[in-house]
Amino acid sequence: MEKDKISSKVNEMLEKTRLSEKEGAYIEMMCLSIGDENMLIPVFEVEEVVRVQPLTRVPMAPEHLLGVCNVHGQIACVIDPCVVMRLGCKSNQDTEETRFVVLRHPSMNLALKVAVVSALFRVQEDLLPNLEVNKKSFFRGELQVEGKSYQVIHTDVFFA
Repeated sequence: MEKDKISSKVNEMLEKTRLSEKEGAYIEMMCLSIGDENMLIPVFEVEEVVRVQPLTRVPMAPEHLLGVCNVHGQIACVIDPCVVMRLGCKSNQDTEETRFVVLRHPSMNLALKVAVVSALFRVQEDLLPNLEVNKKSFFRGELQVEGKSYQVIHTDVFFA
């Protein structure tokens, strides 16, 4: 009897997977609050999200470099996205929800200081190619998710 319950749950999960495949592939997008703006970033471009840690200031560093910190034995540069992206907003004071979002890159550890990581959304993959990729812009374009409009962050520009 126990095997029947397990078997039916497995079949149910497989059926959901088949339905997802028929509907198309999805990409998870993370919703971040930067200043007063909510933006999206593809989850596959994020290495990890960590709590705020003490920063070591870097002498003569540019204004957008808040400092460096140790993330699992690796030195990460933490930047203020409000300044580097020229958003015209000020970084919020640190709260319990403030996080460092460490971006995925093969040779550099870079983290964005964000006010809140508020949600994850599943977006159909075929919606992403419609976003324009300007190699000099911090944004890939605008995306509608659950009735709201979000700017999608283009992380490659941070490493250029």
